Amino acid sequence: MLILAYHRVNPEVRDGLSVAPSTLRDHLETLIARGWANVVLEEEIGPDPDVLPPRTFAVTFDDGYQ
Repeated sequence: MLILAYHRVNPEVRDGLSVAPSTLRDHLETLIARGWANVVLEEEIGPDPDVLPPRTFAVTFDDGYQ
């Protein structure tokens, strides 16, 4: 499983912690076009975290930003 970790999405600020909405969209569209499926992380990690579905990804955001 691939986990994409972002801090915040911001169309105006260009710092090391922000990603533009268009960049986030490009990341997600690229993965989906290559056959990856988005899943909810909490639903996929069960009693055996070593058994995860192939070619899946989850998106996480730092909880310090709205």
